Amino acid sequence: MRLPLLSAILLGLCVSACAPADTDRVETVKTGTFRYPGDEAARPVELPEYWWPERRMRHHEATYTFPLHLDRTPNELWSVFLPRLSMNAAVWVNGHFVGDGGRLEPPLSRNANRPLYFPIPTGMLHAGDNVIRLRLVIEPTFPGLLDPFLVGPAAALRPTFENRYRFQVVALQGVAMTSVAVALLIFAVFARRDEQGANAWFATALVLWAVVLAAGFVRDPPIGGRAWEFLGPAAQAGLVYCLIRAFHLRIFGHRLAARERIALVVFGVPGIVTVLAPTQYAFTAWISWQVITGSAVVYVMILIFHTMKRGLITHPKTLAVAAFLGTIFVVHDLASVFYGRPISGFWLSAYAASVALLFSGWTILASLADSLTEAETLNRELEGRVRQKHRELESNYRKLRTLERERAIAAERERIMQDVHDGIGGQLVSTLALVESGRGEPDAVADSLHEALDDLRLIIDSLDPDEGDLAAVLGTMRLRVQPRLERGGIAIDWQVRDVPPIEGFGPEQALQVLRVVQESIANVLKHAGATRVRIRTGTVQGSLGDEAYVEVCDDGSGMSEQAPPGRGLANMRRRAENLGGALDIESTAAGTRIRLRMPLRVGAATAP
Repeated sequence: MRLPLLSAILLGLCVSACAPADTDRVETVKTGTFRYPGDEAARPVELPEYWWPERRMRHHEATYTFPLHLDRTPNELWSVFLPRLSMNAAVWVNGHFVGDGGRLEPPLSRNANRPLYFPIPTGMLHAGDNVIRLRLVIEPTFPGLLDPFLVGPAAALRPTFENRYRFQVVALQGVAMTSVAVALLIFAVFARRDEQGANAWFATALVLWAVVLAAGFVRDPPIGGRAWEFLGPAAQAGLVYCLIRAFHLRIFGHRLAARERIALVVFGVPGIVTVLAPTQYAFTAWISWQVITGSAVVYVMILIFHTMKRGLITHPKTLAVAAFLGTIFVVHDLASVFYGRPISGFWLSAYAASVALLFSGWTILASLADSLTEAETLNRELEGRVRQKHRELESNYRKLRTLERERAIAAERERIMQDVHDGIGGQLVSTLALVESGRGEPDAVADSLHEALDDLRLIIDSLDPDEGDLAAVLGTMRLRVQPRLERGGIAIDWQVRDVPPIEGFGPEQALQVLRVVQESIANVLKHAGATRVRIRTGTVQGSLGDEAYVEVCDDGSGMSEQAPPGRGLANMRRRAENLGGALDIESTAAGTRIRLRMPLRVGAATAP
């Protein structure tokens, strides 16, 4: 019940849009005379007048004369309003030209769906009898038509003309542009999601609707004659085929290709016959084609309701309204064709495009809204999961940091215990053996204990070095070794300078460096017989890339070639390898130079 009521309301609005305002001040012109060019005899006429085919074949134009009696001279601007005619007209008032609808010679300006409005200059009308002359020019392939027209004050007729113009011209222009825009939107939104191609065919149908609508609002076509008259029906047949193809794909997939080829032939052959038909039969062929395409709409409606029944489309109620209103519009225009003029005052099938736009636009927006709602729901769920995972990661990270800290502490504890056992422990055991054997001299025991104490201090100094600062590590050692060197009569030449930070230089690496320097100084004290020792740092470009070095030089007697290599040198080489570096030893009669080289960057080339 709601669908017929909605359709009746819409049709009522269409009719009311054409009703003139302030009818008491407006003259409706219906009766007069007309004659054909070269014909002196005038024939009476009463509007509306319809040019039947046999009349169009003999004459392409006629001049109408209408009397207009006014009780007084108008004191305001008047106008002539022609609600409907076909195809073009020019108007004179009391012998004075007031306007036309465009070209009056082939190719004619097309005003079959366009109202005309002409202001009458002030002073052209007068009290008493006035004459309005109208020249009507028609296309032989299209019905000629002239409806009753209105003469009256511009203030009364102008709003009526503008309402009708907006409904018949501006509305079609807007629907055509919107149709193309929606088609582009469908292509853009569903291009990658249209596996069957149904949406693409539906979008193509909307573009063809725009072409059909253009036939109603384009006054001066870019192409003339039969080609333009053929374009509109061809587009109409094409859009029906596209709709059939779209719904077939949605319902049956590609199983009905043969049936669609038959439909293409059914629509195509009458179109070719229409464009090739002789002039006297062109309109009859055009009506036949309209009937064929119009009847195909019934099949499209069946497909639409079948689609709704199978639940293949969202928002079926919107589709039902669109299908019902579209059917009413098409039936109205088919009946108007047989009646000879539009029943409601103008053609309605062109506005079926707005129904298609209503459905497609609503469906697209609804689909986008559903997708947006689904995306927002998924985003909320994803955000919740991300927050949960973030909390889990934070907890795991805290646990990992705790484990790493405990592992580092355990490793450092193990390293210190190993250094204490190998260094201080060994020295204390040796000292204890000397004391227990009774052979240990006090000076020897004191020296052994001093070495153990220095070793303990060395371990403590290495525990907290500045990050990669070699000079700071060696500076703490100087306080320990300089007094011993001076007691042995050895002067110290301290040339330790800042070097670039050494990557990965920590307590373990610091202890390895201090052990090498300590062993070198111990050798100087015990074996070199030197009077001077130089401790120097710097950087060089060597086999390890960019290198930092620590060098210990003395002016002693050098190493004897016959002396067997001791464990001290082997330990120093092992510590250099642990640092990823190398140990260079040069010994002559003028002294010994020991250089420890270390790469500044982790991953540098190893020494050959």
